Amino acid sequence: MRASLKNRVRSLYRRGLRASAVGDGVVLMFHSIPTAQAIDDRLIPNPSMESSPRFLEQVIDHFQAQGYSFVCLDALAERVRGGRRGERFACVTFDDGYRDNLLCAHPILAERGVPYTVFVITGFPDGAVVHYGAITHHWVASSDVLRIRLGGRLHVLPAGGQDEKIESLRRLRALISGSLKGSEIKGFLEDMGAPMGQHTLSWAELAEMAQHLLATIGAHTINHPKLTSLDATAARREIEGSKHRLEEVLGQPVRHFAYPFGAAGAREFGLARAAGFETMSTVKPGRIAVGRTDLAALPRVRAENGRLDLLETGLAALRTR
Repeated sequence: MRASLKNRVRSLYRRGLRASAVGDGVVLMFHSIPTAQAIDDRLIPNPSMESSPRFLEQVIDHFQAQGYSFVCLDALAERVRGGRRGERFACVTFDDGYRDNLLCAHPILAERGVPYTVFVITGFPDGAVVHYGAITHHWVASSDVLRIRLGGRLHVLPAGGQDEKIESLRRLRALISGSLKGSEIKGFLEDMGAPMGQHTLSWAELAEMAQHLLATIGAHTINHPKLTSLDATAARREIEGSKHRLEEVLGQPVRHFAYPFGAAGAREFGLARAAGFETMSTVKPGRIAVGRTDLAALPRVRAENGRLDLLETGLAALRTR
């Protein structure tokens, strides 16, 4: 039974590849690329947000072995607009702007000659937004007990053993997300003495990355809100503000954008087009169809750490959009 199911999955995958053999594109979505040791040390693994360097290598090698060529988003836009179908192609993207994109991912991609795009939350290098997932992990991992005051009361979170740390980390994140606005999180963590560290790219590191021929810097709003939850003025400010800030500091045009959480509809598509972006990426799964895909709503395929099998079968089931 199990062998039969596996054979059917493989057959579906092969048929999917044959069906997409001409003019078919894929945009791959990654986030953070920590070291393998850092992933092993996580109290609560998050494979949809963190991929090991080895897994990134495996994904690149796999697609190249399947006959895909890796291109930048500028080239993708040209292919989609041109309408001429040809070889299969793939794009590599990273959301948010984590420091390990430069330290761990860039050397792998540079060695293989693979272009990539990093969509940056400009609040990260400006210091207004912090990666509170990483900060809370290190805070709990390095503590025996946490005493925090939120919502007008004191919360005592024991963190002596592994099980206590995991439970307290879940409680801490729930308390933060349930009690604080995004703009309040940094101040709270600093006031509580949490180990802030540097988990995201600085402006100097972004400038270094931007000078590399394989790297493209894209925009990902200022504060990473759900744009659909904002009024039109605030949504426009988030979209246009991130573009202008990146262009101001880096001194180069920013032509590509990714919607936070993929939350976007007709209004957001229009605002991003009006801001002057050439491509806008969603998190909706799908393939790229030359001559048909809407550049304001590019589908992407999430690469989940260690699960190349899921990536393969998922791609086989997707149709071009």
